[in-house]
Amino acid sequence: MKKLIILILGTTIILSCTRDDDSNNNYTMVGKWKHLKSESYTTKDNKTTTFANSECSQKSVHEFKADNKAISIIYESVNGVCTQTDIDERTYAFNKENMTFTQDGYTDYPYYIIKLNNSEMVFEYRLDDLDSDGKNDIIRYYFVKL
Repeated sequence: MKKLIILILGTTIILSCTRDDDSNNNYTMVGKWKHLKSESYTTKDNKTTTFANSECSQKSVHEFKADNKAISIIYESVNGVCTQTDIDERTYAFNKENMTFTQDGYTDYPYYIIKLNNSEMVFEYRLDDLDSDGKNDIIRYYFVKL
């Protein structure tokens, strides 16, 4: 069963990367992005769960700058009022060759970019075991460029 899941996941990733190869070679993360939604895929039950951001959360802006600095301005609902709650500044490193990026020097915790073009970016984090089955699950993040 494990081999089947790995085969299906590997095929999906290869097809996804093949489909977007021309896009991945021509674009960068640099720019301002809005996070639309996230998905988690758990291996224990083979279930995908979608988490749509609220209208307020979608006001948050994540900017990746050419100097490898990133800043996120975060909005959340506080007592029913959409409020800026945080400004997060960090560094990032983008590896175009293997389509990954890391933040604040944590090279052991990469994000895998599976789609990148002039209007969309989708990346995955593959190091969390969300369902406590001893296997890493996938969290996928969907962004649109502003």
